[in-house]
Amino acid sequence: MSMKKQEYRSAPKRRTGWILLLALPCLALAVALIALLPKLSAQPKQAALLTPAPTTELSETPAPVNLQLAAFSSGGDLYALLRDETGASVPGKGLGFEIVYPAGTALSYSAGEDGSLYLSGLEPGLYTVRLRAGAAYSAAPAPIQVLPRPEETPSLPLYDAGWRESDGKLYYVNARNQVLRGMHLIDGTLCYFDQNGVKSSQLGIDVSYHNGAINWNAVKAQGIDYAILRVGYRGYGTGLLWEDKRFEQYIKAAKAAGMKLGVYFYSSAMNPAEAREEASFVVGLLAGAKLDYPVYFDTELSEDIPPGRHDYLGKAVRAQVIPAFCETIRAAGYTPGLYSNLNFLNNHIPYAVYGPYTTWLASYTRDNKLPSFARPYDMWQFTASGSVNGIRGVADMNVIF
Repeated sequence: MSMKKQEYRSAPKRRTGWILLLALPCLALAVALIALLPKLSAQPKQAALLTPAPTTELSETPAPVNLQLAAFSSGGDLYALLRDETGASVPGKGLGFEIVYPAGTALSYSAGEDGSLYLSGLEPGLYTVRLRAGAAYSAAPAPIQVLPRPEETPSLPLYDAGWRESDGKLYYVNARNQVLRGMHLIDGTLCYFDQNGVKSSQLGIDVSYHNGAINWNAVKAQGIDYAILRVGYRGYGTGLLWEDKRFEQYIKAAKAAGMKLGVYFYSSAMNPAEAREEASFVVGLLAGAKLDYPVYFDTELSEDIPPGRHDYLGKAVRAQVIPAFCETIRAAGYTPGLYSNLNFLNNHIPYAVYGPYTTWLASYTRDNKLPSFARPYDMWQFTASGSVNGIRGVADMNVIF
């Protein structure tokens, strides 16, 4: 074999070696890249997890759905904010409110960083909170009633508690120089004061056999001035006349304890004749007993099911029944009076009918407020849940001013 042929045949082997020499590093680099590829592809996901979620800025974005203005007041103050459909507050740069004052003036305010608005020292009245005009989002206006700021109780010096008189009215002032209101026990005596702190001139109870045995000496000792006893009643189902089971016992024991007394009769009279019959029945039970207070004709709805026999009487019949009872009582030498509740007097009895008689009004009000009754009345039954020494359970209580 000649030298040329040998060289010709050995040349391809040398080129293959060079190619392998150059390819090996490239192959190693490719393998390394393939090995790193999962790690490199995971990096964007990890970065996304570490990036905080963007905050919606109302001034730069379209309006979220179901926006709602909310306004609150704690007395002299006003707090407003914007809520989304989840109830969460919505912040936003440049969020603005308009406040319409009670006089109609509208003033513009910028919200704080959290998107809320707080105003203080406002006068009482009806305000309206709305979003500033021209905003790219909207919400219905929110009316808010701003109440007066409660008066702060100053640190008052201590005073000697005691009675005070002004314009002929009696008050009791405590150690903070504040007048008392409602029922209070002062030096062992029950006293009642109205919403203005005025003491009643007389405090009394009314009782029937439902009150059970009564220690009248204990009642008297606690400052109860008088008692109105139920003398009897006409059954609103049967129409029969009945003496109260404890009337005779009550009147003897109460008189012995020095109590001033009056009586009442629960009526279900259907006509003037029955009313006169009731009055004569009462006079017979009194048997000449001296009374300090009137004989009251108790007329009211039975509030029972089925309704009482007298519940559907019209005003015209009642206008005859009431005088028939009262004038029979007057003819027997006693002072007649009428007892009923505020609603019944307003809606079922003309004032011209009961106006000539002493009026005993039942009305259970809040906060010791006097009844909202347009007509004059002489005695006020202010509660059916009073507590008095000598009586188990609750008792009806009455005042005269």
